[in-house]
Amino acid sequence: MKKSGQRAVIIIVAVMGLLYVAGLLTCVRAQSRSANPTLQFLGVATNYLKYDKDRSWKTFSVSNAWPKTISYSVTEVDFRTNERWTSNSWPAASLMTRRESPGMVSPGSSDVFYAAIPNGVTPWRIHVLCSVTNRHFSWENGTYELISAEITP
Repeated sequence: MKKSGQRAVIIIVAVMGLLYVAGLLTCVRAQSRSANPTLQFLGVATNYLKYDKDRSWKTFSVSNAWPKTISYSVTEVDFRTNERWTSNSWPAASLMTRRESPGMVSPGSSDVFYAAIPNGVTPWRIHVLCSVTNRHFSWENGTYELISAEITP
């Protein structure tokens, strides 16, 4: 009877160990899916930029869920015409950006910036390129592109 009791204990410990390992793997996979930076449109600027008569400034936020500090920059603007997006269809000078930080986002934090095009009737969106100095991570070529939601005038 002693041997059957020892077997039961060994089986219970082995099953508990497997469940523990499965739980750890599930947590790691869930964290890796949410580790990318995100771009969010926050609305119309409410600071001094709201007084600009030639442009309607919009506020955006870049959030960093990655464990390393990232830098970001606005790289492109798209315009929607005839239900399709066209990249850089207007001169690059038509997109203006402002930020009150160096464009670096620490792990677990976010940064706000502003973007505007001349007042018009064409919906638009922006592309933001994020990068890290440490290349030992999952993004290809060390960069990650974010595209905003459609901004309507």
